[in-house]
Amino acid sequence: MKSSTYTYIISSGKGREALIIDPVIEHTDKYLKILKNLKFKNFS
Repeated sequence: MKSSTYTYIISSGKGREALIIDPVIEHTDKYLKILKNLKFKNFS
């Protein structure tokens, strides 16, 4: 099923923390992979 939702990743450059806003549940693995590749910590 295609989603028309926009997902945002907001980060603090200094603390390497990131927040995922309005994620699509089917794409959770993609988001976490992006955070890992960019060396961010997810605190959402």
